[in-house]
Amino acid sequence: MKIFAIFTALIITWLAFYFYSNQFKPSNISLALPPNQVHAPILMTQEVKTLFEQPFSYLGEGNQAYALTSKDGKFVIKFFKNTPITSQSWMDLFSSFPFIETYLNTKRLRAQRKYERVFNAYEIAYAHDQQHCGLMYIHLYQSNDLKSSAKAIDALGISHSIDLDNYAFIIQKKGEPLKSLLKRELSEGKIELVKTRLQQVIEMYIAEYQNGIFDHDHNLMTNIGFADGIPMRIDVGKLVLDPTYTSKDIYLKDLDKIIHQRIIKWFKRHSPDHTNDVLQTLETFLLTN
Repeated sequence: MKIFAIFTALIITWLAFYFYSNQFKPSNISLALPPNQVHAPILMTQEVKTLFEQPFSYLGEGNQAYALTSKDGKFVIKFFKNTPITSQSWMDLFSSFPFIETYLNTKRLRAQRKYERVFNAYEIAYAHDQQHCGLMYIHLYQSNDLKSSAKAIDALGISHSIDLDNYAFIIQKKGEPLKSLLKRELSEGKIELVKTRLQQVIEMYIAEYQNGIFDHDHNLMTNIGFADGIPMRIDVGKLVLDPTYTSKDIYLKDLDKIIHQRIIKWFKRHSPDHTNDVLQTLETFLLTN
């Protein structure tokens, strides 16, 4: 019985350590990249600087970043997770074995490409689609002029001071995810407002297509939200510039997939009585735009 208690205590201790070691904290977020002739830090406006007068508290995390929300609930700061290129794992202890070394190198190369793609997506979003992405500021490259720090409170309530010159982060308006927004408005019987919201989202997609902007991630129920009554991309990690999609014939095919495979599929599951009405509204909207 004593052995079982000791074993249980060890397991709990290990789980607690594993949980905390992977939580938001300075050692787990990515340093900004060194600036170069092509890329340099973007000047931070006074409006953005004033945002750091308030603390940011842990909100959640995705595959690439930790998200923290401002005290006033209007903005989100996202710190990118530490790149696997520099982070260590227990497998590094066995890296002298050729097959493990090959595995680690392959894993890190994939991570590096993914990491570069995400940074590139945010640069595209800020330069070409800032309004639709709710972006206030991006800081991907090291600077020495911000001279500001962010008070970041993690999931356990521990406060950290983050030197903003050294870390990669973005500031974005806080949007309510489309999924939760639609559920709430449907529960209130606001079907006409729901249809208007969806038309706004389609309008956003069309405007982006026409500017050669394409998002490889069509999970719009989670990745798209609304802030101040305007649709925005909450997650822009798979945004690319692709002039192919400026062609109406091509982007209408993509929109057809989004409408039928994402929106209508969601309505069939969550609000089947409104499915046909929503489909007819969106198809009519496409014909007139």
